[in-house]
Amino acid sequence: MRVALLREEERNPLFADPHPDAEARALSLTRAELEMTDQVVLLATRGPEAIGMLRCRAVRRTPLVTEARQAVVTTAYVMPSERRGGVMRALLAGADRWCRKHHLAGMRLQCALSNEIGRKAWEALGFEPAEVLYVRDVPRD
Repeated sequence: MRVALLREEERNPLFADPHPDAEARALSLTRAELEMTDQVVLLATRGPEAIGMLRCRAVRRTPLVTEARQAVVTTAYVMPSERRGGVMRALLAGADRWCRKHHLAGMRLQCALSNEIGRKAWEALGFEPAEVLYVRDVPRD
């Protein structure tokens, strides 16, 4: 699912040039992340098939704000054939429970400006835009 998500993000400049070894790297990265203790990885299934996933981890923001700890949602994906059926809503409900258990009052995620469907979906799930991330290639001499 991680590689499928990467492929869907090809218009996003942050993910536009996948590594030739992306599949092997995704497996290695996932194995390493599953050993981390400050997160939850949720998997949605239909029968024996995995149809969606969501990773949510606790992070520290700047100590200059009241709520210095919050959650970051990453690797949120639902198989295209299962979209618009409540799968992501169910995954997010699981993440909400995990956040409450760990006293995390806020949650954030990144969604590409080019992903209009994704932005609308996240807004329907209660997220609101908070900032724009700018990227720039360093000019060559």
